[in-house]
Amino acid sequence: MERVREPADRWFVGCAPITNEPPPVRGPRAGKVVWNGPSRLWLGSQWPARQVWTAGDLVVLGDWISGPAVLRRKAAEVLRSGRHEDLLTSAPGDFNLLIREPGRLRAYSDVSGQRAIYYRRLGDTCWFANSTLPLAWLEESDLDLGWFTGSLMCPWLPDLLAERSPFREVRRVPAGGYLEIGGGTVRCLPYWRPPGPETEPGEAARLLRERLTHAVEARADGSRQPTADLSGGMDSTALTLLAARRLAADGRSLTTVTYGSAANGSDDDLALARRAAAGHPNIDSTFLPAELFPRHFSDLDAVPLTGEPALFAYSYGRFRTVMEVARAAGSDMHLDGEGGDAVLVPPLGYLADLIRRRELRTALAQARGWAQVKSFSTLHLFATAAGLGARPYRRWVAGQREALRDPVDWLSPAHRQRSYVGWSLPSQSADWFTPEARLALSEEVGALAARAEPYADTPGQHGSIVEIWFIGRICQTLREAAQANGVSVHYPFLDAAVIEACLASRIAYRGSPFAAKPLLRDALAAEFPHHPFDRSTKGDYNADIYAGLAHNMDRVLDLVSGARVVELGLVDGARLAAALNRMRLGLPMNSWLVNGIVGMEVWLRALRDQSVDFWS
Repeated sequence: MERVREPADRWFVGCAPITNEPPPVRGPRAGKVVWNGPSRLWLGSQWPARQVWTAGDLVVLGDWISGPAVLRRKAAEVLRSGRHEDLLTSAPGDFNLLIREPGRLRAYSDVSGQRAIYYRRLGDTCWFANSTLPLAWLEESDLDLGWFTGSLMCPWLPDLLAERSPFREVRRVPAGGYLEIGGGTVRCLPYWRPPGPETEPGEAARLLRERLTHAVEARADGSRQPTADLSGGMDSTALTLLAARRLAADGRSLTTVTYGSAANGSDDDLALARRAAAGHPNIDSTFLPAELFPRHFSDLDAVPLTGEPALFAYSYGRFRTVMEVARAAGSDMHLDGEGGDAVLVPPLGYLADLIRRRELRTALAQARGWAQVKSFSTLHLFATAAGLGARPYRRWVAGQREALRDPVDWLSPAHRQRSYVGWSLPSQSADWFTPEARLALSEEVGALAARAEPYADTPGQHGSIVEIWFIGRICQTLREAAQANGVSVHYPFLDAAVIEACLASRIAYRGSPFAAKPLLRDALAAEFPHHPFDRSTKGDYNADIYAGLAHNMDRVLDLVSGARVVELGLVDGARLAAALNRMRLGLPMNSWLVNGIVGMEVWLRALRDQSVDFWS
């Protein structure tokens, strides 16, 4: 068994006294001291110099891409004004901000939640880190079983999960919030408030164009050898075109990675990816054909141990192959379009926003459009949205208990239509979760309903924020896994300024069913007239998932046999094996739950099998 001296990713850990007692004399065995004194900070050995920025008692860790001169100026401004959050909301990039003052320390997460802060109280000391693992290794830690079931069955109820982690003793600072230690207290406070969706289409497109261009160009300027995913989808194509244009001005190239698939819509993806690459001579395109690309559920033993379970573990073989191509190209910055869907397209609950605002003609027209896209009844969709608009958030949360107590047929047309129109996506379950696990989670949700507060006044805007924070948490583990493979991944769509530009646009414009991502199309169409952003299809990659499961079924069933999730009482192993066999036969299943439980099992086994030697 390998002894672990430090996590594979770029970690930091620190501590501060809650009152005036000096912290214990303790620290990580590996790493570099950044702060000494009552408040302390250590960095792991994997941090490159360009991701560590200091200005006295202010430290920025992560992808600050505006350079040292801008940081010195902005640091002086925010320290003088006390508006520390301005540093996180106005600059491109994604990073954590740490500020030490006499008797007080503040540690900031980013707006999307992909740069998390965790903390743990031990006596009069509060320890904090950007990963759960160092804090869990401080002293014996218990698993939070409700976090595991909630992360799969209720991932779109952030009230349930925002301050929790896989370990009971380790807490998480919510996205857009900060941790404050000192003066006898430890507390989490929000620093970010979402904008209202009031900006007219023309101005919204201009604002997105300006901010997304800045986010991409600043990264390209600071990179020695940039690379990018180029799937052919609108989001990755937008980032690729913006980066290639900027690099061409300096006579530089961009290496892109495109992979083949048997999925529906993949032919369109490939055609658009090749079209984008062909139009820019400085794009060096690498194409990975489907037959040479690892199948899903391959390489499960190779998934690195991340701070939270990697729910994409089923696709890790493919992810690692892309990272290998980027690393072989010498990448020091890899662009990824993840997050584009979340910021550019609101969930269908936005129809309730329109009805609340008496924009009935627009609401009916867009309900008709979405009904055609999703094969729903226009009348039923409109009526469901109208009912949602009159349904308070807490009552909607209370209604999520049903699916947890008694799993429903999530493929039935009636359930699908109800599930698409809510304050966010609904709770979901399966008969292979144990009754005890489902009952415990339903009771948690029932208790939550008495105190839950929405993140915006209307379902569409609230649901958009939930989607952003959901994908931010996924990107957190993606970035950790990429770092373990020697690659720095960037998600420009999750920059705070880009998020705000999208959320500020009128929601009827952003959600229109009559064009694919109209906000992005209008932002970039004039910039790239020979590559119209007129995509009308989107690849459905479930076929790849089913084929991969069938090919690797023996390995997956072996994983289920004696599974930790069974030992912990979360899953009925026989029922899960039966569900996997039905899925292998091509019968429709909730692939999110199946993929997720595989990722959790992989993580739990890796955690169990580690021998840790982190702390002195």
